[in-house]
Amino acid sequence: MKVLQIITKSNWGGAQKHVFELSLGLVSNGFSVEVACGQNTTNAPLVDKLNRAEIPVHKIKSLGRDISLIKDIFSFFEIISIIKKTKPDIVHLHSSKIGAIGALASRFCGVRKIIFTAHGTPFKEKRFLLSNYAIRFASYLTVILVDEVICVSQRVYLDYPKIFFSTKLTVIHNGISAPLYLNKSESREKLHIKSDGFTQIIGTIAELHSNKGLLYLLKAANSLKQRKVLFTLHILGGGEQKQKLINFIEKNNLQDVVFIHGFIAGASQYTKAFDVFVLPSINEGLPYVLLEAGLANVSVVATDVGGIPEVIAHNQTGLLVKPRDALCLANSLEKILSDAPLRSSLFAALYKKVTEEYSLEEMVSSTLEVYIK
Repeated sequence: MKVLQIITKSNWGGAQKHVFELSLGLVSNGFSVEVACGQNTTNAPLVDKLNRAEIPVHKIKSLGRDISLIKDIFSFFEIISIIKKTKPDIVHLHSSKIGAIGALASRFCGVRKIIFTAHGTPFKEKRFLLSNYAIRFASYLTVILVDEVICVSQRVYLDYPKIFFSTKLTVIHNGISAPLYLNKSESREKLHIKSDGFTQIIGTIAELHSNKGLLYLLKAANSLKQRKVLFTLHILGGGEQKQKLINFIEKNNLQDVVFIHGFIAGASQYTKAFDVFVLPSINEGLPYVLLEAGLANVSVVATDVGGIPEVIAHNQTGLLVKPRDALCLANSLEKILSDAPLRSSLFAALYKKVTEEYSLEEMVSSTLEVYIK
């Protein structure tokens, strides 16, 4: 049985990790797998990883994240061409942008089964009103056109448009296989993180996008510095907000405590470098980085949005804070940095939860059940 997975972007985020891990799982279960994606940047780690795994990749030249009527029409015809060439039994779509376009193209080509995985709720993001209406309409259209919708968290399931098609939706949590982590000292050495034994290391791995709430994290860092807390903050990732974040750091003289390392391939292997992992997101599905922090035995402070509370139970497996609240974030970071026994109890509980509830094998197995449903 052949599966064609299609995703909008070829960078390396949660959705791309999902596609890659699922592709490997499907191949190991005897499926033939190919992947199609947009490749509008020189940096395409998803494509590199798929190439190394010898999984065929097809480039959708016109496909981009933002809405563009002409480019989206070209993308539609490119996808039709790829489907006719690959002749898949199943088309599995990832990300809201490709959902409606890919589903429509798949229906046009008579694909036997069309699956869509909702990795988040893009219609809840802060956009122009017209854009939000367009994305919500596309989400409704996707649900109508596909055979099954997989939601990566219960929150996504509750928020996603259903109309009269709720039976199409099911929840399958992201699953993870443990990355090959570097130990704490080696991670810090490779990232050039200096530690004097007193200064605590806060870190995050995220695309530099407004959804990740990184400006609120910088405001929290500014507050911690004013309180004389001994810490440094390290942000691993690249993206469109990089210059805006750098401007804030320079304006508030945070260069001595905040460091943006840029995009680093295989960034998760450095997670043990951090004493605390922080995720200040405004909108999320179910982020892999929290699962990776759990397996790395690093305590977590994260915002109470999307599927995050399904992983982080407040004061049990981590600390939850309100989104867009820099003061609350600073208070929680100060609390966890000053309490080593609390950090230990939180990361031990998180490790147990991730290993028991978020296995890659379970994710692949549950997805296969949807395929043959």
